[in-house]
Amino acid sequence: MAYELYSTENVFKSPVANILCNKILDHIFNQFPGSEIKLVATLDLAKIIQGAALIELPVIPFVTNDPVIYGYLVQNLQEIITVQNQISFTNRIQVVTSAAYFEFWLDDTYVNYVNVNGIYARDINELT
Repeated sequence: MAYELYSTENVFKSPVANILCNKILDHIFNQFPGSEIKLVATLDLAKIIQGAALIELPVIPFVTNDPVIYGYLVQNLQEIITVQNQISFTNRIQVVTSAAYFEFWLDDTYVNYVNVNGIYARDINELT
């Protein structure tokens, strides 16, 4: 696994949560070269990455504006990480693992993102 920024930056207190994020992003970046800006942290995770106060996150949220990447996640997440349960909707995937809950959103309205120490996140100015 080449992508290790969530672990390097200690985004989460849980090393396992960091490793799961690394695995997901590493897989997507390898499967879809140049996709670093197409699957990014969002919601409260994006705010924390951009300097907001630390809070405990009930879910680790990511967003993509690419329907191909979203469809790939729907079909292949269980091959990337160990999934205990997955519910897929038209624009959201909810995933339960032994270490964390994840959500992956399909949202073609986001256009702005920031790079914070190599981690891409949706621009907090787009978040309400």
